[in-house]
Amino acid sequence: MWWTYRMTGELDLQQCLQVATDAASAAGAIIKKAINSSKQVEQKSSHVDLVTATDKQCESIIRSILEQHFPQHRFIGEEEASETGGQGDLTDEPTWMVDPLDGTTNFVHGYPFTCVSIGLTINRMPVVGVVHNPILDEMFTAVKGNGAHLNGQPITVSNRQGRVQWFAVSYFLLYLDTRKTAAEHIVELRQQCYL
Repeated sequence: MWWTYRMTGELDLQQCLQVATDAASAAGAIIKKAINSSKQVEQKSSHVDLVTATDKQCESIIRSILEQHFPQHRFIGEEEASETGGQGDLTDEPTWMVDPLDGTTNFVHGYPFTCVSIGLTINRMPVVGVVHNPILDEMFTAVKGNGAHLNGQPITVSNRQGRVQWFAVSYFLLYLDTRKTAAEHIVELRQQCYL
């Protein structure tokens, strides 16, 4: 299409949030049921880039729910993009971006740090976001201009100041240089934080 969406009034972002939350809850129920069961695991790009049938099932249900309510919106799903070898085209049109099972490695090992991630962009800008951890029963939501919430309660950033009070977490597995120890990676990260 040769037109772009205006950010005001053409799309009810609260409705988009509700549908995304419903989709995340549906996928979360699948994850919660499957986390402690045996899993058939496939590798995508590397030994730590994994996919399971649960990933694919969750993406399918999320896509189905989103398309039922917003058939004209575009959809970029991690598993579909991985299978087709692309990343999907981000345009100005409303586009849902989905990682149906964010943290597949944790899921495979039964660790509770996995979630469903759903975002909506308009004019290539994020306007709605949902991150749902069904194992810890946490639903993070955000709508542009309306702040962020955890399980319906407003959340804000910490008011702490100073580097000593900062906390950083890094996921090394995807980018792990096997010639370095974990301690060397942590020292490198620490040095980068103080730049």
